[in-house]
Amino acid sequence: MGCIVKTVLKKIKERSSKYAAEKLKHGVCWVGYEDTEGYQHELEGHNHKDFCEDCIVDVLAEIESNERFEEPEGFKEIDYFVSHNPESNDFAYCEACGHIIASTFDPSEQELEHWLSLTKEEWESSLDADVTYYELTVILDNYGIVEENDGKIKQIAKTVFTFI
Repeated sequence: MGCIVKTVLKKIKERSSKYAAEKLKHGVCWVGYEDTEGYQHELEGHNHKDFCEDCIVDVLAEIESNERFEEPEGFKEIDYFVSHNPESNDFAYCEACGHIIASTFDPSEQELEHWLSLTKEEWESSLDADVTYYELTVILDNYGIVEENDGKIKQIAKTVFTFI
């Protein structure tokens, strides 16, 4: 691992750990339903929305209580799917509470470009939040895993180093 990456990881570890201990969620959940034959399906209109395990039951209750909720053909009961270690190229955020949901993370080109494109002012304001330190830790921990990402990850580390 590059020296700059190791140094930045050491410096941001405390704030990253604080976020992880207090607010990081586990278990990516999706809204679905069980049909009369026992099969699970995604619920139309709620596809591609992630929820944490803390919020999903309230989300399901809200959907069920909505007068405009139309039960799909063969509907038996509203349900949800959960994955405890999903793989992702972007951070998964709970649609209800906004917190990050833990996942196996392989940063996408878009995610790396996001960090590389931040202005000085954007860096300064984002480094006020513990969540930023967690996100940066996850990205920097990917140094050495996918060789073509190493240059960008190292550049992100150099930028962070100038602000901490």
